[in-house]
Amino acid sequence: MHSAASQVLLHLSLIESLGPGLGQRLVRHFGVEQLTALYNASAHELTRIAGVSETAATKIVKGLADRSVLETELELLEKHKISWVSIIESDYPLLLSQIHLPPIVLYWKGTLPGQQSMAIVGSREANSYGKYAVERLVKPLVGQGWEIISGGALGIDTMAHQTTVDAGGVTYAVLGSGILVPYPPENKELFNTICTNGGAVISPFPLLMKPLQGNFPARNRVIAGLAKGCVVVQAAIKSGARITAEFSLQQGRTVFAVPGPIDDPLSVGCHELIAQGATIATCAQDILVEFGQEIQEQIVDTTDQQTSLLPIIKPLPLHQDPMFAAILEVCKQPNSIDELIEKTNIPLAQLTPILFDLQLKGYISQNMAGLWQK
Repeated sequence: MHSAASQVLLHLSLIESLGPGLGQRLVRHFGVEQLTALYNASAHELTRIAGVSETAATKIVKGLADRSVLETELELLEKHKISWVSIIESDYPLLLSQIHLPPIVLYWKGTLPGQQSMAIVGSREANSYGKYAVERLVKPLVGQGWEIISGGALGIDTMAHQTTVDAGGVTYAVLGSGILVPYPPENKELFNTICTNGGAVISPFPLLMKPLQGNFPARNRVIAGLAKGCVVVQAAIKSGARITAEFSLQQGRTVFAVPGPIDDPLSVGCHELIAQGATIATCAQDILVEFGQEIQEQIVDTTDQQTSLLPIIKPLPLHQDPMFAAILEVCKQPNSIDELIEKTNIPLAQLTPILFDLQLKGYISQNMAGLWQK
């Protein structure tokens, strides 16, 4: 049961163009116990509060005078079994409450994340390398009990959510729209799966808010705020993933970036983050060590008399596939990608995902020169 003060904050959050900073100023001025006094405050009185302009004061008075907006939102919440929490309540997510100006109201359907969550974000134009990187990172993190947070978008976000679900983990999608207007619509089924598998769809926006372009920076702040760290996988020089990483840095969270091919435009953002001090993430262990953890299941690889810890690898079922066999045969000697195409007659579009699959399962690797070998 929400308090009267929390309902005032919910009502305030429904007034267009009133941000979390203004909401917090009103809480400080009136106090939680007296917040309902806002309904009787005049615009003139509100302008005497530091940071409240005449325009904002007029909007507040006019917005709070319309009780039907609040009643409609409460009816929708009950009808669709959607939960919400205000910043003054004890069950507001702790990590999010610690950032500068968290949203005054948060909506969700499912179960809110705990305090061992990792954000994974990246390009909507992600390719097979991005998919490989996501799988390489997410599966061991899930195995260590980490929950995965992302933005529900196409590309890396979708890969992160789906890989987590497939690995039996819990994931959370933070929307740039209201929960009743899920965006992108192509992921509606994925969002349902996320909720039924112990995660949640989360939004800082009113239930019927459309996915306006201006919503997404605020969405990115929430992604960063709900997680202990942020991993960027494939990002252009200017991208939402870069913005999320910057928010994470501002919030004192650890930022990781996955390096990529030097001629790939989707690697530029990650490489710039690394140059600015982000931690390089080439495997889950690079992330876990930052939090004093390590992969529990491991074996010893004694190649070249050097001891290293690797995740346990399950045998790859080749299913008598001639393409797998041809690649493994050719990779008895180091080969470039062009040489592999020439020797196996496998087109690049088919060859690349097969190489990553074989690499992920430990059958082949890339040497220091970037050549593929067994």
